[in-house]
Amino acid sequence: MTTQTYSQMGATNWYATATDAELADFIAMTKNAIARFQEDQGRAEQALTQRLQERGALELAHPTLEVKLLYPSPTYDVPTLLILAEIVPPEDYAKAYQPAWVKAVPQAARFDGRVLNTLARKYGTPVTAILEQAKLPSSPRLVVKVKEEAPHASVDQEADIRHTRP
Repeated sequence: MTTQTYSQMGATNWYATATDAELADFIAMTKNAIARFQEDQGRAEQALTQRLQERGALELAHPTLEVKLLYPSPTYDVPTLLILAEIVPPEDYAKAYQPAWVKAVPQAARFDGRVLNTLARKYGTPVTAILEQAKLPSSPRLVVKVKEEAPHASVDQEADIRHTRP
């Protein structure tokens, strides 16, 4: 038996001449390799996310990749925000707050985040403090993609998946 990479087999339809057992072996081997790659990718993403967060960075300077931490829009604890009714005028509060209602199914009360940001700018520290207290924790999403002008890596460069043939 010799070990060859997929690209060393020559034709892109090597599977047409492979035996059933070779195809089954290849499928199992690639599934295992993909699972290992995904596990390693997850660990690497977690480590990079943590490092960027520790530095307070939102982007990583890289010559060929675009690497960014994207934070979701904040979500708030509604009961904590209800105190805003005592701080801001009723007309401003009414713009931000939507009480619970029933559509096809009951909808929870909620606040409009865009209006809350406007209120924070308009009324300053008291509102900002409440928003910070009500903000629920969230995790950023790491985005890594090849820059448009960068050459794309070939499949052979990304992974050396080996296939055994007699």
